[in-house]
Amino acid sequence: ETPTRNINPEVVKGDRIICIKMADDSDQSLHLTKGTVVSVGIDPFDRDSQIINVLWDNGRTLALISSMDMWIKRTN
Repeated sequence: ETPTRNINPEVVKGDRIICIKMADDSDQSLHLTKGTVVSVGIDPFDRDSQIINVLWDNGRTLALISSMDMWIKRTN
């Protein structure tokens, strides 16, 4: 699998992604962690933002917030 170069591309359930930066991850334990998108929804506090629920390969289930966090999509 090779990553794409686009930061914060649109994703759908089942997409494989790599976390580049998560605002709420102060110890950066998810930096460069791979995961699978479980669901995508609208952020109820910011209608222009999405909440992307991810099952990370390390077993964590933290969601990405599209207005605050950074990721890239894995291809093939």
